[in-house]
Amino acid sequence: MPTICFITRELFPITPGGIGTYIINALFEFKNEEYTIIILTLNINQKQIQTFQRMYAKKLNFSKIHFVDAQKIAAENPNQILKLTLNSEAYTNSYLYYYALIKLASLHSIDLIEFPDCGGSAFITLMAKKVYGMFQDTIVAVRNHSTCEIVNVSELNFGRDDELAILYFLERWSLKNADMRFCISISMNQFYEDFYKMRLDNVSIISHPVRYTRTIMNRSHTLPLNNSEKINILFVGKLQPVKGVDILIKATIKFLEDHQNYNNTKLFLIGHSVDNYKDKYIKLVPNRYKSHVVFYGRCSHDDIVTIAKTCRMAVVPSRIETFPYSALEMNSLCIPLIVNDIPAFRDYVIDGVNGLIFNGTYEDLSNRIGTLFQDDNLYRQIKDKSILPCNNFLEKYKKIVINKTSYLTNRLPAHDAHPLVSVIIPYYNMGNYIEETVSSVLTSTYKNYEIIIVNDGSTDEESKNKLREIEQKYPEICILHKVNGGLGSARNYGIRHSNAKYIYFLDSDDIIVPTALEKFVRALEHNQTIDFVTSFIYMLEKL
Repeated sequence: MPTICFITRELFPITPGGIGTYIINALFEFKNEEYTIIILTLNINQKQIQTFQRMYAKKLNFSKIHFVDAQKIAAENPNQILKLTLNSEAYTNSYLYYYALIKLASLHSIDLIEFPDCGGSAFITLMAKKVYGMFQDTIVAVRNHSTCEIVNVSELNFGRDDELAILYFLERWSLKNADMRFCISISMNQFYEDFYKMRLDNVSIISHPVRYTRTIMNRSHTLPLNNSEKINILFVGKLQPVKGVDILIKATIKFLEDHQNYNNTKLFLIGHSVDNYKDKYIKLVPNRYKSHVVFYGRCSHDDIVTIAKTCRMAVVPSRIETFPYSALEMNSLCIPLIVNDIPAFRDYVIDGVNGLIFNGTYEDLSNRIGTLFQDDNLYRQIKDKSILPCNNFLEKYKKIVINKTSYLTNRLPAHDAHPLVSVIIPYYNMGNYIEETVSSVLTSTYKNYEIIIVNDGSTDEESKNKLREIEQKYPEICILHKVNGGLGSARNYGIRHSNAKYIYFLDSDDIIVPTALEKFVRALEHNQTIDFVTSFIYMLEKL
């Protein structure tokens, strides 16, 4: 049975967020298919998963859906988890997913692993595939949901610290190196390439799954009020700058000021507040209009339907989106949409045909709101038109899995070469450590190496004697002598006496793990774009 693994930190309706809504829609797409679906989560506890399973026990076949908590797998194997030296939550999360996937791959033959682009969570898994040849028979894909970098830039948050720099690098690298990248539209794909100023290959244009959303927000819902009684404006989404809530509030206030006869019109804002932005948005509303702007917080779908009955239109003022499920929900309820002119909508919304488009300013949005209130013919024309007429999600995924070998772009080529590696050890008065250093190299799993010790003018007699002992004990080791010149001088001296393809510098008070050289060589031999490799370190002190 084919197996697909979705990576997520969200799960609708347990947690807020569009990725969680995407996951539930994907599960409904596959519910009648002979597929095993693995949901690999992070920070979603077992109690929450059990709640989700009870909610959908009669609608989904959980014998074919497996929930796995990456954090739990890590906790069960603490000695196997790398003590990361990077102060980066994104890097740590990427490693936790990778470690869990290793365990899952030993139990399942996984055909496709899909990561979200935000957070760069695919980084370690893709690196392991490209460098170490892991997951060779699995497509490792990244779906565009909007990276953290894109969101921050759209919110004019240009802060740059070490953790953000790492996060943005992980996201960019994952987009560039994924076997496949899934994007909802051609325009959205072009936006990504323009934003990152690089060509992003292996893209497949696949619409978001919508079966669940259309089930709960289907056109059989009756919104019985007369058009004249639909006097309100609706927003559904998170309260944060990227969603353009400030634009909508300003536009609504301007509309009310310009059209005094609409003094009963209200703006309903449904969604949870991110980082207390609700308080900031409340301050945008003049006192005389406080009763016209209503903040509901998170609501159930039944409550949204009830509120939507009184709404003439729904507005999606987002500064950037991939494609918000809230727009699909409102469209499914036959509520006309006004959307911002952003790439997410350009292939789906035709101005004046199945929605209205504004130019990103609150002034233009205010005008479009007025148009939709005053033009009954336009209202009737667009309210029944779908913004997502076709859904190719399931068809595309099944085709990808069936033909997966043609998408495995990161397969390592067959390679039997074992190029020579020179391990160059600069040495200066390190008699207490050098033998342990040499021994660590001699236990290497990679055998085609030479050891070159460069004595950089040692003055300590014990250190000089230790070097003579090593020379007698290991005649295959090349020991060179020179006047003292420092680490750089000693390393360069060793290079001049090497004929190897690769050079590895090892300090005389350090040791390497047995697999280090093997992994270094494999990474370099199979990746022509890599010029050098390094590793994490453990800091040890000998007392």
